[in-house]
Amino acid sequence: NDAENLLLHKPTFWLGTQSGFVAIHSAVQQSDTLLSRVRLKDSILEIRYVARHNVVMVGCADSSVAIFSKHKDRSLGWNMDNYKLVMLGKAMTPLPVSVITPVKENIWIGYGGNIAVLSLPNIHIKENHMFAEGDRALVTHMVSLGSGVWIACRFSSVLTLLDSNTMQLYNKVLPSKIKVSQWDFFCFEFEGR
Repeated sequence: NDAENLLLHKPTFWLGTQSGFVAIHSAVQQSDTLLSRVRLKDSILEIRYVARHNVVMVGCADSSVAIFSKHKDRSLGWNMDNYKLVMLGKAMTPLPVSVITPVKENIWIGYGGNIAVLSLPNIHIKENHMFAEGDRALVTHMVSLGSGVWIACRFSSVLTLLDSNTMQLYNKVLPSKIKVSQWDFFCFEFEGR
């Protein structure tokens, strides 16, 4: 209704469900009122607002990423009917989208053991690399810092630093726990270049 549309252009918070629903609520008033919702094909695993492009990206368990933008008339808020859908994996072997990270002008997306680099606003997959091998491989964290991106994977104690422009390896960090009397300390061993 009109009152809900008026709230959609104000700050909102988005919730994803295991059954594939994305629900939007107001972050400033009437937060218990559902403003809008849309159902995607699979479980929602990641929701990321990308300020540079003013879009919300929603990662699903079926290797898909839904990209929501605002209506052309900004007073109407988020356009939940005309979202773009990007498929990253193969339909026969879907890999869950676990992390979405803005890196400079691109978006890096971790799905399964892979990393895709997506350019916006034209929504083009620039690169797609296998990062970790194995059926249970999963990129769990990515942090962009300066000219590098730190990456962590499930079942691995190695932190990897990649160049944000070329995706080439800068370094690998192996945190080692050392016990000294009653205190725990962490030290880092560096490998790579």
